[in-house]
Amino acid sequence: MELHRLIDPTFDLEGFIIYASITIGILDSRVNFHEAEEFLRAAEIANYNAKEQGLQYPTVVYDPSIQIKALERFHMKIELRQAISEQQLQLFYQPIVDLSAFQVLGFEALIRWQHPQRGWILPDKFIPLAEQTGLIIPLGDWILGAPCRQLSIWQYQFLDYLPLSLSVDLSGIQLHERDIVSKIIHHYQSLQGLQVTLKLEITESMLMINTQTIINSLEELHAVGIKISIDDFVTGYSSLSYLPDLPVDSLKIDRSFVSCMEKEKCSLGIIQTIITLAHTLGLNVIAEGVETVSEMKILGSLVCKYKQGYLFYRPMPPHQIEDWL
Repeated sequence: MELHRLIDPTFDLEGFIIYASITIGILDSRVNFHEAEEFLRAAEIANYNAKEQGLQYPTVVYDPSIQIKALERFHMKIELRQAISEQQLQLFYQPIVDLSAFQVLGFEALIRWQHPQRGWILPDKFIPLAEQTGLIIPLGDWILGAPCRQLSIWQYQFLDYLPLSLSVDLSGIQLHERDIVSKIIHHYQSLQGLQVTLKLEITESMLMINTQTIINSLEELHAVGIKISIDDFVTGYSSLSYLPDLPVDSLKIDRSFVSCMEKEKCSLGIIQTIITLAHTLGLNVIAEGVETVSEMKILGSLVCKYKQGYLFYRPMPPHQIEDWL
């Protein structure tokens, strides 16, 4: 840290005080390398790892495991690009239910990657990589288009179950894409149906970056009938000050709170607070990750009507939806 203080001072730029931050990659000279390029490459890998970890860990000492992870990341990037072009990615759909009315409200679209060698890969393994490399843009276009095409089929196939909604996660990088609003509206208007609804799920942290720009985009989407939901509410940043002004229809309670509410009073209190806040603002509440009958009953006692989770059904491919209904 002393080294950071020495080479990381503030400086005056025409009357403005500028704060700069640095990251450092360190390589032990006793490492068994022979060429100068090898030493430089290893130090750069350590420095890149420091940048990825953020200012909390601004200095990283090279370790061979770092290089292995960097190579794995490089290969996965190539494979993900190939997976997008070869349609190895699939959407599964998890039901959202209202048990008080014995009704299926809709489904959440969840992406899966069927890797030829590794089998099924969950999104938490490749979505962050897609966001870091820019692949989230073509991937996001597909994720938006495919559910809308699926809704177009369901609105005629499941007449007895209408109205239905379909929730789709929207990345923060996507929402900052220049023409994303017009793209989403185009997909939605292609549905040509009044009893199916597209719902976009955004994370709370997205609202903290370019807040007014985000709000303007959400208002445009909301104006044409697209619903907005805040996912993982209160797990990260606090958007309470913005919430009354946001064109939001529902809040989602994260699985981390649901799974602990029987053991931890604080989790139960947080859930109760979220539900009370949502009802006060006229918003719906959806609890995700419900896995036990006990969890279902507690949420019912808190007047949380809408739920999703393995207790009701795991995410499934489209061809299984009809049998499940």
